[in-house]
Amino acid sequence: MRCRVQRFTIIGRAAIATLARVTSTAAFLAAAPAMAADVSMPGKASWQPPVVQAYDWTGLYVRAHLGYAWGHSNWRAPPDRASSLDLDQSSDIFNGSGSYFGGLQIGYDYMLANRVVLGVQVDTSFPGFPNLDGLSIGGMSIFSTPAIGLASYSETVLHSGTVRGRIGYAPDNWLFYATGGFAWTYDQLTLTQLADGTTDAPFLWRLGWVAGLGVEWAFAPNWTANVEYLFTRYGNSSVLCLFPVATTACTVYPPLTALRIHWGISPTV
Repeated sequence: MRCRVQRFTIIGRAAIATLARVTSTAAFLAAAPAMAADVSMPGKASWQPPVVQAYDWTGLYVRAHLGYAWGHSNWRAPPDRASSLDLDQSSDIFNGSGSYFGGLQIGYDYMLANRVVLGVQVDTSFPGFPNLDGLSIGGMSIFSTPAIGLASYSETVLHSGTVRGRIGYAPDNWLFYATGGFAWTYDQLTLTQLADGTTDAPFLWRLGWVAGLGVEWAFAPNWTANVEYLFTRYGNSSVLCLFPVATTACTVYPPLTALRIHWGISPTV
């Protein structure tokens, strides 16, 4: 019977501690690449400026406007009576009279890729409060004839409007444009014989054209404000009076200046 005797070596505590340190260090070095791959270090994102979108002028809009008018209107009556009316009435803060007007309009604009804007609109305007003579945007003249003696003739606007197109260019949130088209007004004429108060007050339509320039600013989504200057000219119109001034004919109606502040239904629709 053969026996094998194997030698055992007993090591001390210091040797055991040294071996443990060596083993743990080797394990950490082996796992370090994997740990570095698993752990992603956050990077600092670079600041980007906000993107500002230029205003899109395409869409339907509804607006309200305020304005002030001035100008003159000529009249004549056969055989040789003629005069001119100054339509610019003085403002009175106590009763609100003056050559003011206000109104509404509706229109549509379409912006091309090169930011040229094409549009069309319809508007109507109504004058402010009349003065003591019953005039808002209007005027009065006094004359005398052998047939009726001393008399007065006046004209005042009851309402007016335009149908016009516009074309402009829109850099960013601004729009610079020209406008023009058809214009109309509905007026009341008053002829009064001052001696006895006999009065005739016919109504008449006057048709003409309008042209102007404007600038508009989009200061918030769906909100714009604009200022425009309009020159309006109406053609001659005649009306038969009931007492002896057979007819009157009126020409050259006022240019208008309007400050319009409006809200656009589109372009977000």
